[in-house]
Amino acid sequence: IKAAILYVLKEAEGEGHLYLEVPEILTRTKSLLFRGDKRGHVTERKIRDAGNSLIKDDKELVCSYTKIYSKKNYESEQKAVIQLAALSRYPIKRYDVEKWISGLESKENIQLAEKQRKGIEMVFQNPVSIITGGPGSGKTTLLRFIVMIQEKLNIDSMILLAAPTGRARQRMYEATGYPALTIHKSIGLTGADGEEAWNAGEMLCDDLIIIDECSMVDMHLFTSLMMKIKTGSRIVFVGDKDQLESVGPGNVFKELIDSRVIPVTVLDQCFRQENPTILENAIKINCGKQNLVYDNSFSFVAAHDDEEAAKKIMKLFDMEWKLQRKNVNAVQVLTPLREDTKVSANALNLKIKDRINPYQIGQQEIKNGNKIFRIQDKVMQTKNEDEISNGDIGIVRKIGKVSGKKYMEVDFGEERVMRYQEGESWNLVHAYAITAHKGQGSEYPVVIIPILSCFRRHTLKRNLYYTAITRAKRKVILVGSKQAFSQAIRAGRSKKRNTLLSYRLKKAFTEVLDKNEAA
Repeated sequence: IKAAILYVLKEAEGEGHLYLEVPEILTRTKSLLFRGDKRGHVTERKIRDAGNSLIKDDKELVCSYTKIYSKKNYESEQKAVIQLAALSRYPIKRYDVEKWISGLESKENIQLAEKQRKGIEMVFQNPVSIITGGPGSGKTTLLRFIVMIQEKLNIDSMILLAAPTGRARQRMYEATGYPALTIHKSIGLTGADGEEAWNAGEMLCDDLIIIDECSMVDMHLFTSLMMKIKTGSRIVFVGDKDQLESVGPGNVFKELIDSRVIPVTVLDQCFRQENPTILENAIKINCGKQNLVYDNSFSFVAAHDDEEAAKKIMKLFDMEWKLQRKNVNAVQVLTPLREDTKVSANALNLKIKDRINPYQIGQQEIKNGNKIFRIQDKVMQTKNEDEISNGDIGIVRKIGKVSGKKYMEVDFGEERVMRYQEGESWNLVHAYAITAHKGQGSEYPVVIIPILSCFRRHTLKRNLYYTAITRAKRKVILVGSKQAFSQAIRAGRSKKRNTLLSYRLKKAFTEVLDKNEAA
């Protein structure tokens, strides 16, 4: 029974929850155990007793406000709150940066909107702050100005720019011209034996720390980051609150905003002029509106089922790839599912690879598990390692042989060429098609997105398609059923996740204020 309770909580964590209410645990555990318990030996009383033993005797679970957490999830949420409260109340130096903003506007020939100016001023008046806004709302311009002003205030400033994935890190670097790291790299987290392991490392004592794409950050990564930051740093969380939640448990960015204890600037003005139809439709989708505009930059191709959709996606990819001068990085399929359908990432990768990079007689290939790789294949790293990060995309440049064993070299850009040896376990997949979650934090000229009525209900959600559509810079092609698309827009956002981060933050900050007033 104890194993079943732990399994139920682990399953809930996979759904994004940090805890379950007692009635929900009872219901789920009953459902799990009663399948093999035809005589009814497992009663609700026995489940309650087992749960109490896990809390009191085994110390594996924690009961807080009638919510049942795993010990790890409870400690993660608690530690994050305590550390964030400490960072927020530290007496950091405040700067009046109005003259610096005006000077940079003249130098860069940019006129900032009032909310952008207020956002910059907010950052330099507070130890912790939040900037949120949709695509084209000027977040990138704001980041550049913040970094430039910090350097003007102190030429020897230590500045850390970080993002959850390799692709998001790369975009941050391209946008600001300032070196950026993944969060994992910045705090010494690397993949080891299939799990995340701490590397011994110093605390982060940078003057300015900017974390981008915060909606992708789960509770455990957020806590790991918070515990590494020394008081006295100025911290800025940046992201789009309407994008997909993190793959891991929690809903950190939204909870930080909803707590209302951290200063927030909401950028709601659109500045991007390139292909306004994509942005216009993204805004409509985010508001649940159905009156979308279709033109050359935003189109819909009908398909009755996943087999027909897969064939059409293959042809569309081939056509767009040729229009993009055979640049595989310019065209990206973003799908809700990794497997279980003919338009999943796994299934489409096999078809697209064989269409645009088919086997030629005498051509070198290399096999790893059930995957076959060829020169010019587009691939993606799926685990953090020393030189490359989860989500980094590269191109196979060479297949050779040393001492009778084949190897493959993949170019990930920025002079990062990785060698993969035959017989070793690779954390590598083809990347012509990836999930919408994996595409988060990236941009592509052309994005192709399947949407069908046969998709699981939880994938027909507004924020999933909002996220996928806003990855496109020039063209969006939706393939499938308009009825399913309409259902996704109507369905609203994903199911609320069980987390008390916002509540705990309010409580912690209220207690701090009460203590200060008493003093």
